[in-house]
Amino acid sequence: MQFALTNVIQLFGTCIMIGVILPLFFAVFAVAAVIYIRVIRYYLVSAREIKRIEANTRAPVISVF
Repeated sequence: MQFALTNVIQLFGTCIMIGVILPLFFAVFAVAAVIYIRVIRYYLVSAREIKRIEANTRAPVISVF
């Protein structure tokens, strides 16, 4: 746990240092984060729907056994 926490703190520190040196980094990072969040939400909705459809199509086969 300590190793993971140390790595997270170092990651945030590195991002802050890059942002101080290159302020454009924060803008690019914000846009990338928004795109990433939208893609993840789309994927999760799609994955749930596929699981639901798969469960519905599998149910008649399982009921035979």
